[in-house]
Amino acid sequence: MKRYVAFAFVLLAGCSPKAGPTLTLQPNRLLYTSADINRVSLVDSIRRIRSGGLLLGRNVKITLRDGTQKKIPQHEIWGYSDGKGNVWRHFRKSFFQVVRVSDVVEYVSTRSRFVGQGVTVHEPVWLYSKTLDSRIVGSRKRALKIDGEPLSD
Repeated sequence: MKRYVAFAFVLLAGCSPKAGPTLTLQPNRLLYTSADINRVSLVDSIRRIRSGGLLLGRNVKITLRDGTQKKIPQHEIWGYSDGKGNVWRHFRKSFFQVVRVSDVVEYVSTRSRFVGQGVTVHEPVWLYSKTLDSRIVGSRKRALKIDGEPLSD
């Protein structure tokens, strides 16, 4: 049963009309603003990044390539690029992968859902924002209605 659910999910995800190339850049970089996506930098080459937690976490824990660790207040970073160069935006104590930038910015996140008998399904969840710095919402229509002003996380 588990194999069939997982196979069906992979099959459906691959056939999704939203499947396509993702936004990529120089890998393993910490991004302090959305403008850093277009800048080339060798500073802050990261090995690991962890959000501080949902309730009391105010910092993001970063491990740099040289092994040193530092804590950065969550409100000071915009996101990061992973080892494959995928861009991840930090918003409201979570990270969302930036998939496409066009009339709206498209993000994808994964939601795990228990369906019974020890089977958990991992589903993609699509989210949107008008700009790289505006609030992330659940629909394109709502994203287009947002005025585009940067909002605090």
